[in-house]
Amino acid sequence: KYQHEYAKRQNSNVNYVLTDWHNLSGQYDKIYSDGCLVHQSDMQDEYFAKHKELLKDGGIAIIKEMHFREDSGVGEDNCRDLGNTFGFAGQYRTLETDVKGIEAQGFTVDVVTIPIESYIKTQTTWQKNMDLDKDKMNAIDAHRRELDHKTWGLYVQLMRDGMFSLDIMICQKQ
Repeated sequence: KYQHEYAKRQNSNVNYVLTDWHNLSGQYDKIYSDGCLVHQSDMQDEYFAKHKELLKDGGIAIIKEMHFREDSGVGEDNCRDLGNTFGFAGQYRTLETDVKGIEAQGFTVDVVTIPIESYIKTQTTWQKNMDLDKDKMNAIDAHRRELDHKTWGLYVQLMRDGMFSLDIMICQKQ
């Protein structure tokens, strides 16, 4: 909502579509995805193929994701184990794995790494907000709120420990 209103004020020719990526059709100049890929690990090839289908020739997909750092000592198998431990769908991989998957679909990929400290602030703020609304969240689903609280705490700790990188992959369709 806010992005759409901002684009209107800027007289920008932007079409925001909030939907499941499976349901998208048409042709686009650019696609932006923020934290979606981590939830598509079993459908990575399909996910990238859909981007290729949706983008015009020369179009760009901008994909922002957290990745386990190559030097973190966490292997691909451990990525799935971490997600299963807390019962959330996120299955983080390494940047190298994602780049290979994107390139296999015929994209060129440039990567910009964002200082993780910026995202630690974001995650910490989310956790504080969840704490402020814990009574409301407990009334809805106390067990889920407890899992979310532990999960966000774990994310922040792993980020501080240098386990993650925060990357923007700029993928151009060839």
